[in-house]
Amino acid sequence: MGGSPCAPPQLGCRVCERFLPHHPRIMAEQDPLALDVEAVLADSEDMDVAEAVAAHMTVLHHWRVRKRGALVGDIRLFRGHVVGRRPNKLRNFGRRLCGILIDYFGVSGNPPVYDEDDFERRFRVPRSVFVRVYQAVKDQPGFIQTIDAFGRPRAHPLQKLVTAFRVLAYEESAHLPGEYCRISRSTVDNAVRDLVYYIVDIFGPNYLRQPNAEELTNLLKRSAEQGVPGCIGSLDCSHWEWRACPKGMQGSFQNRKRRRSIVMETVCYEDLYIWHLFVGRPGSLNDIYVMQQSPLYHDITAGLWAPRDRPFTANGVTRTLLYYLTDKIYPNYAFFVQAYANSDTEKKQIFNLLQEALSKDVERLYAVLTARWHIALHPARYATVARITVVATAVAILYNMVTEPLGQLPVDSFLRAAQAWREVRNQTAHVAFRNDLAADIFKERAALLEHYL
Repeated sequence: MGGSPCAPPQLGCRVCERFLPHHPRIMAEQDPLALDVEAVLADSEDMDVAEAVAAHMTVLHHWRVRKRGALVGDIRLFRGHVVGRRPNKLRNFGRRLCGILIDYFGVSGNPPVYDEDDFERRFRVPRSVFVRVYQAVKDQPGFIQTIDAFGRPRAHPLQKLVTAFRVLAYEESAHLPGEYCRISRSTVDNAVRDLVYYIVDIFGPNYLRQPNAEELTNLLKRSAEQGVPGCIGSLDCSHWEWRACPKGMQGSFQNRKRRRSIVMETVCYEDLYIWHLFVGRPGSLNDIYVMQQSPLYHDITAGLWAPRDRPFTANGVTRTLLYYLTDKIYPNYAFFVQAYANSDTEKKQIFNLLQEALSKDVERLYAVLTARWHIALHPARYATVARITVVATAVAILYNMVTEPLGQLPVDSFLRAAQAWREVRNQTAHVAFRNDLAADIFKERAALLEHYL
């Protein structure tokens, strides 16, 4: 009469019958159209029909009893603890959660142990961005706090988010942040996987898209101030090495440096804000083939982008097709502007000087992006291209969330900086000012200082 079923379970046993209805194969045999006999008798006015229905239901009941008896031998009994299996660790999630709050957020009106600079250095995002991500994912599957079999709460969403950010920021092994947050390695891996998908789904439509009308106007004003009217960014490709590339795919993903890699096509501007990201092409393809498969190229050739209602003038000629700055490998299309291959005149040399300086923005972006998020700096350890694509997209979105305030720079910032640079490095002004200052000192202080000579 204990709490465990018989071996084998018997239909006459009261304890065994508690387990039998929950067996999946038994539940599958139950007819969803079965009716309650008492309900049928109460609603029917014809007693003959009621008796026929009752007899039919009795037959079905006996048939189900026999069917269950045939399935009793297939039921796996609950064995409980298995001898030799490692027991669960007493991680004390609540105490570690309290420690995280004390370290980075403050408790009971006290300031946190680590200030804003320390927080951004540890997690690579400001505290405000971290809180936005937390509010967005805390109630999502995989992050929501659950209860174990003993009724105790499991890991808090904040613990999972802290470990996921540390893995993305420093590409730490799952054991290191898991030790600080008292959660297992499998939980850390699941948290990182879920976080990147939620970031792409929730924040992707706002932080990784083409510029809207207001932003495009701002870009065109700034490009005109720089001397390249009609320019809407710099375009280039970079390679992310793929360490876990399967053997059967290494030939197609091997680049010119004989390493397996994934190609990333990016568009950015001088503030290094990412306006376009295309990830997932094999490393054996050069920039031209990647460009031909890019959705940006398809949108431009289909007339979906860029808008033609923003005319600009160059050398007295008005044009409406906006363009990108690229390096010399790209084809001579109307929406690309490269440097001259042979700069044999002074005009071409000056143009190449400005074009090459401005087109380096996207290369600076790759350096800043990998310096902030080390998971993009080291070779990828994921087994599929789809996983690498999601991680790279999530990192780009987080980077845009951090650089978002930089988009509010004044339009004339570049012009003012260039003017200041020329002014402070002017050697002619230096010589003239020194002569004027010497003449003034001689006029005012000569009588006072001449006896020291």
